[in-house]
Amino acid sequence: MDVFDIFLSYNSADKPAVESIAHKLKSAGLEPWLDKWYLVPGQTFHTGLADALRNSAACAVFIGPKGVGDWSREEVLFAQHRAAKEPSYRLIPILLPGIEDPFDYSKLPPSLTQRTWIDFRVGLDDERTLRALINAIRAAPPGPGVARGQVGDTCPYRGLDVFDEEHAEFFFGRERDVQRLVEKLKATRFLAVLGSSGSGKSSLVRAGLIPALRAGALPQSQGWDICVFKPGSQPLTSLTAKLLHISSGKDAMQKTLDQMEKDERTLHLAVAFALADKPAGRIVWVIDQFEEVFTLCSDRKECASFLGNLIYASSIPDGQSTVLLTMRADFLPKCADWPELATLVASHQFLVSPMDADMLRQAIQEPARRVSLSFEADLVDTILGDVAGEPGALPLLEHALLELWKRRRDHTLTLDGYRESGGVKGAIAKTAEEAFRNFSADEQAIVRRIMLRLTKLGEGTEDMRRRARIDEIMTTSSEAGAVERVIEAMADARLITTEWS
Repeated sequence: MDVFDIFLSYNSADKPAVESIAHKLKSAGLEPWLDKWYLVPGQTFHTGLADALRNSAACAVFIGPKGVGDWSREEVLFAQHRAAKEPSYRLIPILLPGIEDPFDYSKLPPSLTQRTWIDFRVGLDDERTLRALINAIRAAPPGPGVARGQVGDTCPYRGLDVFDEEHAEFFFGRERDVQRLVEKLKATRFLAVLGSSGSGKSSLVRAGLIPALRAGALPQSQGWDICVFKPGSQPLTSLTAKLLHISSGKDAMQKTLDQMEKDERTLHLAVAFALADKPAGRIVWVIDQFEEVFTLCSDRKECASFLGNLIYASSIPDGQSTVLLTMRADFLPKCADWPELATLVASHQFLVSPMDADMLRQAIQEPARRVSLSFEADLVDTILGDVAGEPGALPLLEHALLELWKRRRDHTLTLDGYRESGGVKGAIAKTAEEAFRNFSADEQAIVRRIMLRLTKLGEGTEDMRRRARIDEIMTTSSEAGAVERVIEAMADARLITTEWS
């Protein structure tokens, strides 16, 4: 029995398109199984398909304008059963030209809804899409095919820090979620990205979605202005400051702020004025940690003006503002106090799910590959075993990987280094304890004060971190130097983050 690189499953209505892609795969040195080429005359149809599926290393499922065919659904069930038993077996959805745009991925068979697709909607002759399919068939790593070629001091892991746009080359494992966010944004200019604490929602937007928009994932999005900020205790002031900066406005800050407070149309009008010479232009307002509106802002009038301007600007037809927010899912009930916001969030949201084992493996291995680092045998499986079933495990994983990187041996990440760091469950505690022991008794008292100031107790929700000004921590001016030294040491250890002004 022949062995094939990939089995091609399709609706009969899509036969010409599928055969065209099959020829391209053959030209690339692959061996696809296509029923027209390989079904043996006289052989039972079911038997031929089953044998081909058993002897193919992967299965491609083509989705065209008429959806997944009846036979294709049966083939997908067989392939999914095999994929559940063989982690290396790949099940690849492929979108064909003519399919609805935006694509409603909820209509896929259940076994395909959480898989990354290959998108031929741009045309069957698109070389970049064909290359992506070839790489998927060959199980080539996602992302750039060439590593940087040097290790040096380049750390590919972020520890407890968020992945930002400049770290996109090291951000792996969330390709399917980026695809789905892009599809959502084709149909709306307001989207709430929700997830539990530690789910990676901020990194998904900052290091996944924003680079995709910069690369033109949406029509003309490569020319859009993208503004990222956190609401803080004065969200309207934060929004106004960003507006004046991005629009190069010459109006006084207070004047614009007063206008924003009085009239919810102000943001929309200001953006329209700023983009008057760019009819296809747009400003994407990325509001990270949106829950700060509920936890840090005590001025309800300011909240109302902030929300009113954002909602109006993102809802008015032909407006040039898109609002994209990230928020902890346990704060969703807080939106109910603001009916218009609640309606939008209920209608336009994306829930960030935990990463599965394959996604986590990519997040562990691929950043290391980018800087020519290798893993000792069994190390990746050990890490995956430690992180399995841990809620909010991504920050713990990233911190453990950072500590592992610090203990690398030449170009290799080792089991001994991982155990020495404390692993996924012990790395943060080990780092914190080591840093705490290095402080004097007076400095340790400052550390305790800092941690108390940086924690806000939840009321029906999880406790959460908060930002604090340095003057909230100092009890006397004489200890300013000691406080700054402690803060710098804790920041160097990645236990806190700082924004000096």
